[in-house]
Amino acid sequence: MAEPAAVSPKDGAHQPVTALQVKATELCHTYFTALGHLQNAAPEAPLDETGPARTARVAGFQGLVDELAAAVVQKHSEIEGLVDELEAMPRSEEDELRRLREAQEDHAAATESLRASVAKTERLAGSVRGSLDSLLTSGEQRDPWIKGAGSL
Repeated sequence: MAEPAAVSPKDGAHQPVTALQVKATELCHTYFTALGHLQNAAPEAPLDETGPARTARVAGFQGLVDELAAAVVQKHSEIEGLVDELEAMPRSEEDELRRLREAQEDHAAATESLRASVAKTERLAGSVRGSLDSLLTSGEQRDPWIKGAGSL
């Protein structure tokens, strides 16, 4: 089956999506076929089968299992490649400007949030300073020895 080209001038971004859809369908077919082959090739398993007997029975069709697993992994790799291509596709100037506006809006919101956090922290620090000053002042009034500690 021929794969569609990554991007054609007349279809734009539809080609990579179509190629991805085709590969996803091929992957489903590969899974379906692999499971069918395994069901057909697997010898019947006796209910009282022991470990060594099972190992010998499975070893007879391990090559088929490896082959089918490799086909499934290959399809997954092809899909990953198409997803990477789709993510790397150039966007239109309009899309880039929209993404830039969104990034600027996100930046402005983050900056405002940071400023609010800094102001809150400064208020809290001022409150703590005031509480410590009150505590030291009240301690100095009770115990003259503490008066010298405030200058440390």
